[in-house]
Amino acid sequence: MCVRRRWDGGLVTGNAEIVFCRTISFILFFTGVVKIYSGMGSADILQLDNPLIPISNKDVLLFSGFIELVASGFVGFSRSVIVRLSITLWLGCTFLFYHIALHFSGEEDYCSCLGTLTDQLPGTPNFWAQVALGISILMVMGSTMFWFSLTRRIKCRTTG
Repeated sequence: MCVRRRWDGGLVTGNAEIVFCRTISFILFFTGVVKIYSGMGSADILQLDNPLIPISNKDVLLFSGFIELVASGFVGFSRSVIVRLSITLWLGCTFLFYHIALHFSGEEDYCSCLGTLTDQLPGTPNFWAQVALGISILMVMGSTMFWFSLTRRIKCRTTG
């Protein structure tokens, strides 16, 4: 049975999908701003090379913050559900891969995903790294779930 919901660029979109994408957009915007702000700081850790990428932590924070800000705009405001879900899935997989690679590299037990902000927040940096890992998993699982829903809607639309 095909159910029509909100019109979205040729495909119908459910409220849960809209809430998911807007929430991810807000999270990406917040973390992007925090990363850029932290990357402009002068903490000693920013001058060290990243354990996985052969550039400084400062450059990693600035670059990833910029990417997250751009992605936030697409995920939150694109009319195409395919674009929103693709970007969310791509970034979620990238973040998840980074966490897994960091774990197996034998380096620190946590990533500095939020830069130096974790020093001002309650809780340990390891706690916030676990929160970031959870958000990465949410991005991958949520976008995958909505992708399956999308393919069902496309099939439903083409078969009548």
